[in-house]
Amino acid sequence: MKKFFVYFTLLIILITASFMISYQNDLYVWENPQQNMWIIKGQLFDSTSEKAIKNTGILVENGKISCMGKTCKIPADVIQIDATGKSIVPGLIDLHGHFFSGKSKDNEQSLPAMIWDQFRFLPRVRRELIAAGITSYRSLGDVMPAIFTLKEELNKQNIAGPRLFVSGPIFTVKGGHPTQKKGIPNWVLESMTVQSDDPVYVKQKIATLAKQGIDGVKVVYQSHTNSEGIITMPRISNETLQAITSAAREHGLWIAVHTGTPEETDEAISAGITTIEHGIRHGNLIEAKTMQKIIDNNSSFGVHF
Repeated sequence: MKKFFVYFTLLIILITASFMISYQNDLYVWENPQQNMWIIKGQLFDSTSEKAIKNTGILVENGKISCMGKTCKIPADVIQIDATGKSIVPGLIDLHGHFFSGKSKDNEQSLPAMIWDQFRFLPRVRRELIAAGITSYRSLGDVMPAIFTLKEELNKQNIAGPRLFVSGPIFTVKGGHPTQKKGIPNWVLESMTVQSDDPVYVKQKIATLAKQGIDGVKVVYQSHTNSEGIITMPRISNETLQAITSAAREHGLWIAVHTGTPEETDEAISAGITTIEHGIRHGNLIEAKTMQKIIDNNSSFGVHF
């Protein structure tokens, strides 16, 4: 019996060590910068000027930009990089994503490999985002609480990837988008949506989510009616939308709203939302008056297909 416990303990240690090695393998973490850099020449777009300008020098120390321009004091041990013929831009921002949703390469993976990849916060996706120059990512509806854990891991720099801004779950109604989508397990839909048309409940839910660390709120304000006048995809009421925007503003959160028709877009803007998502799909065109309304209400329009 004593030998059994010894062997069993050794087995547990071996399994744990194997798990940790496998987890850390190609996890994609930040590497400590080996040397400082001095970037010269090239065209620089600094996001504050109307046009690209000539780069007069960018000093990168300890992985961060510490100085720009001819007045920088350049250490003797820097690596000089000549950016002639290249463009230098700030990090890009992906304003509309669902981090844990199916990716284009997921169908090439086995189910166990896909689960393992998700468990490690999709190292390939994080690496490809950074490689594409995307340093900030706005998640507009993801599985809870995994998206909060990912945000915490990125903030602590335990793993590498873009800075994450999250809305948490999607506010919708039963039968509304995305709950009517086929192929999504019910437990996934339950963990990534708040299905309610109760103004009081949604305000309470936003207060709870604000304490958990959301940066904003995602709402679906799109319905669909067939040729016979039957509603085939319901949406929340305007009263509930008003309650959501009011609660979000109270907690200093932005509000991203998925709309379908021009009328829904106009109503969402009037409710005081921050950004319109989609809005011009299925042949809908945004009118000049709606664009002016967006400007007047200091909102933004995101075109996503």
